[in-house]
Amino acid sequence: MKELTLLQDLAAHLEDEADGLAKKIRSEDGSRDPRRLYRGQIRGRIWERDGGRCFYCKAEVSLGSVQIDHVYPWSQGGRSIEENGVASCGKCNRQKGARVW
Repeated sequence: MKELTLLQDLAAHLEDEADGLAKKIRSEDGSRDPRRLYRGQIRGRIWERDGGRCFYCKAEVSLGSVQIDHVYPWSQGGRSIEENGVASCGKCNRQKGARVW
């Protein structure tokens, strides 16, 4: 019974964390972030965090050719912040389009 309570507490905590992240990566009013592109150091940090691989297909991708994809699409109010970006190869980025992953 104690394990069940711990698991329920963990599930509630993870749900709260997910809600908090969702609020952080989306604009409150659904408007577009004026900074669509990921540039400079943030681009490098996302590429490093994802191990130099496409988040979707796991193919190696160089820093020079990586496309940083908005997990919650920019066209739907997703912000251009590190938590909302993943390294992507061009093929996967085009296939995903403006859908939420």
